Amino acid sequence: MQPAAPTAYSHAVNAELLKRLIRSHRRDDEEAFVDAAEQLIVAERRQGHVRIADDLAAALRETARASPKPREQIATVHELPRSKTEGASLLDTGTPARGLDDVVLAPETEARISRFLREFAHRARLAEHGLPPSRKLLFHGPPGNGKTLCAAVVAGELGLPLHYVRFDSLIASYLGETSANLRRVFDHARQRPGVLFFDEVDAIARSRSDRDDVGELKRVVNSFLQLLDGDTSEGPIIAATNHESALDDAIWRRFDDVIWFPMPDDAQLHEYLRRRFRSVRTLGLSVDAAAAQCRGLCLSDVARITTDALKAMVLDGDTALTGALFEAAVTRFQNARSRRRSG
Repeated sequence: MQPAAPTAYSHAVNAELLKRLIRSHRRDDEEAFVDAAEQLIVAERRQGHVRIADDLAAALRETARASPKPREQIATVHELPRSKTEGASLLDTGTPARGLDDVVLAPETEARISRFLREFAHRARLAEHGLPPSRKLLFHGPPGNGKTLCAAVVAGELGLPLHYVRFDSLIASYLGETSANLRRVFDHARQRPGVLFFDEVDAIARSRSDRDDVGELKRVVNSFLQLLDGDTSEGPIIAATNHESALDDAIWRRFDDVIWFPMPDDAQLHEYLRRRFRSVRTLGLSVDAAAAQCRGLCLSDVARITTDALKAMVLDGDTALTGALFEAAVTRFQNARSRRRSG
């Protein structure tokens, strides 16, 4: 198979990783250097450059053997920020392997994400013309339609780590500690560029006009706004919410682009199920029929139903996913949801 022709986007991704290699080398930051090198190897493999990727991997192994560092030193170079009072990590960090091909989105949503990726990858070109690239995104819409997944997609497409903010550790009971934790999170993002992701951001960005909120929560909103304004990190910042009406009005103005994630229409349901059924034999079950049974559901619910049906197929020893198996999975889901609502 011939390798895919390099695109302007793939060149931009590789150039960004090379810049990270150079910056980490200058800072004598071995962990960041190895991280960028490994991501460059992955990017080359994705583009079909197997020999180049193998040569890079071999060179990286030789470098590691030639100049090993104690594990203790490597582990503390970029220790994740922690709450001083609780001691818990404020972030979960990883490098996703997701891409736009792994998610089914509404056409406008996908176009906005693609535009953001292009702007970020070509931000140097935009800067030459005095144009700032979009860097801060706010995702909103009903739950279960790809907001969290798209944060991982952005990180995966850009070859950056995803810094997932843990609100269970961030929000503290001590006066002023939540704001201090927020500063630690932004400081870490500045020192180690990646995609900083605030899922369910309404937890720290609720409207300050809400009379039920205590003064401490309003101070947290003020701190968050100030940190967004003063942020000088290189990576994207993404926030997501299912409750846009609860957000403070000032939050919306802090983001370069606000992207809506609607409930899936028939075309999205059809495309999602087509992909899921692609690797399995079906019997008496068409994509259209399955999509009709899932109409009105979010994509995460459709994913749960499909997985349930496939599990039943395997456990029953069947060799095909039948219409009866899928319909039974839909019924189980609907019954569980009804009991949850009535309870």
